[in-house]
Amino acid sequence: VDAADRVVSSKYYKVKGKVNTNKIGSYKVTVTTTDKKNVVKTKKITIKVVNSKPPVLSGVQAVTIERCSVFDMMKGVSAKSANGTKIKKKYITVSGSVVNANCGSYTLTYQAKDPKNNKVTKQTRVITVVDTTMPIIAGVADKTLTLLVTSLEPDRQNAIMTDVKSLITVTDNGEIVTEKALITVSAKENNTYQVVVSY
Repeated sequence: VDAADRVVSSKYYKVKGKVNTNKIGSYKVTVTTTDKKNVVKTKKITIKVVNSKPPVLSGVQAVTIERCSVFDMMKGVSAKSANGTKIKKKYITVSGSVVNANCGSYTLTYQAKDPKNNKVTKQTRVITVVDTTMPIIAGVADKTLTLLVTSLEPDRQNAIMTDVKSLITVTDNGEIVTEKALITVSAKENNTYQVVVSY
């Protein structure tokens, strides 16, 4: 356009230099104009190609994990700028926490920005901790105990209970939970007793 904001025909100006609109950066071009009176003017200008679009996050879908399993909040999470360039992990942040020892749902919030500080809208994901692993009860087997014939029934059962507790180990997801287990002793025929361990 000229001084009066009128569009100038391309035959009155020439542009030297190239601008790659697909690549961020600064480009210098030279514009030469010639008016109807053949007055020639030359001006050098700098054109900056910038990216104002936010990056795109991926890998932030909801997941379900087993209780006491190892969980990395950043595993599988990535981001790319609007032009498809991979963004380094240091530009991706996450807030929130997951207590993998306790069953329940936990919300994490992710945000990414590119080196030009363009930020993506915050995205959340829900991590659900479940316990589907059966506990392991070790040390339970048939055993013969020598008890006094005169022992009263409650004393016999207490002796069996003490002996069983010293032998068994209950493990749940790698955690020893023997003290939380329920142990019951019941008398059967022929001086035998049934021990039931449940958790």
